[in-house]
Amino acid sequence: MEESPGQHLRRDVYLAALRDSLQLLPLAEEVAGQGGLHLRVLFQPTFHDTAALTLHLWEAVGRVEMVVPSAALEQWAGQQSLRPDTATPPPPGGLTSAEAPVLAPAGQAFRAAVADLPLTALQARRWTDARDGMEADGEVVEDGYRGSFAAWSPTPARNPEAYRLCRALLDLGLACLPDARSQTVLTALHSYLHED
Repeated sequence: MEESPGQHLRRDVYLAALRDSLQLLPLAEEVAGQGGLHLRVLFQPTFHDTAALTLHLWEAVGRVEMVVPSAALEQWAGQQSLRPDTATPPPPGGLTSAEAPVLAPAGQAFRAAVADLPLTALQARRWTDARDGMEADGEVVEDGYRGSFAAWSPTPARNPEAYRLCRALLDLGLACLPDARSQTVLTALHSYLHED
């Protein structure tokens, strides 16, 4: 079952509050005027840490970063979506972040994995009939063109484009972010992508 308009509006308010708590601008604002491919996916699994994974790829170089909010920040974002008229500041601290250059083999593997995907025109397919899974909300800016997508636990059968993109981004993160915390978070997120 897809989201109702009311659910969609609450979700947008929640995502804006969560992005604020992560101290992230909308991707189109962050990369205004830059060429290349820029992608951010906010992964929100049921039983593991939420994380925003951002990729910037230019011709020969790239950068990947991950930001993970604390449970208190996520709770604050949820409260903001339920009562947007009673804005309160987010709790201090509570962010874990890591960033690294994109290694050439990882960048090439990512580009090969998404080569034929219409990155700025992916479908928004949210399913609300399941309790356990992972929400993926993405923003894409490619050579000035922008798009967004949403998916609930994408699979190759139900949402193949979002599945391929999320899998390729998580694979890149695992290849480029070597610290233990990043590896733990990314491995857990990867476990939510099922073949079907």
